Amino acid sequence: MSSSFLGIHGLDNLGTYMGAAEASFSAAHVNRTAENTEGTHKTYSTLIEEQKTDRLKDTITNQSQNIIKRCNQCSKACASSPLMPSCNGCGAELPKEETTSLNVFNGFVYGVRKGPFPYTISLRSQTPSMMVFDDLLAASSCHLNVISTQYHIIDWRFLLLRPKQGLKLINAMEAAAQAVVRDQYWANEAWKQKYIYPEYHKVSAAAILQYAFAGMNFPPSQFQLHLQYILPPLLPYQVRRRQT
Repeated sequence: MSSSFLGIHGLDNLGTYMGAAEASFSAAHVNRTAENTEGTHKTYSTLIEEQKTDRLKDTITNQSQNIIKRCNQCSKACASSPLMPSCNGCGAELPKEETTSLNVFNGFVYGVRKGPFPYTISLRSQTPSMMVFDDLLAASSCHLNVISTQYHIIDWRFLLLRPKQGLKLINAMEAAAQAVVRDQYWANEAWKQKYIYPEYHKVSAAAILQYAFAGMNFPPSQFQLHLQYILPPLLPYQVRRRQT
């Protein structure tokens, strides 16, 4: 990938410039086209209480939780795995003790309105089988998350149990993300003017998608399979993290 395509600004040899002026980016805002839908359940507790059988109550209870290690330094919920000995937020060593946190992504799926904070998202696309939304901790101005609303899958390893079906699901998730990039971002001329070098403005959406970063968190801190789909340029802070 050429450095000019990345369009990196705000970097020097000492650090990253922060505090961008909001007014400078207002014209490049990419409006959502998905219809706003309000959650039908106040909390996970009310959702569980509404279930008519103990089996359903147990199922939703299990799906409402992540097994995590909570950082003692910054309180971030981190994956509980030997692969992750330190916090991916502040870098502090994680405790040995495991605990649980509420599964925010499954809260979106079930229409839960609130956990420790309101479960509101910047929804980009929604079908009976898929949700696409902006990542809250975006690494670029076009950073999407895709989750299945049909299946509860903790992480990508479970796809290997049914590889044909797993590949079909991954392809569908990628297609959902690509449709949002193509129809909402790459079709937005103001966004391209702000973030992409002029020499690339006429490149087709199909061609530009080859530059996207796509992957799934492992080990996960949210126990619902989610595809992260990121179109460069990365934000200056993320570029600095990659360099250091």
